[in-house]
Amino acid sequence: MHYKDGTPAAVGDQIKGKPYNTDHEIVGIMTSITPGADSCNCKVAFVEVKNLDEVIIGSQGILSCDLSKSTPENLSGEKKLIILREAYGQCSDFLKVV
Repeated sequence: MHYKDGTPAAVGDQIKGKPYNTDHEIVGIMTSITPGADSCNCKVAFVEVKNLDEVIIGSQGILSCDLSKSTPENLSGEKKLIILREAYGQCSDFLKVV
């Protein structure tokens, strides 16, 4: 299996691209490759950060992270959730991040 630029794909690679079930490009870690499959031949793990009110509690393995007590100026004080997701994709839709 190879990435978009012909580089061999391997589990554990840090990659970027657009999986099937997101509406945007992601950066993540290759977690699974299925050699010989014409489509849907890889899985990529990645992290999303969402406002608490944007997520239904109990979906997709949610780890709550309350940033409301943080003081850096760039934080709004809103409660955030860090969501670890795994998405299906096509190896040839991704590039390895060096």
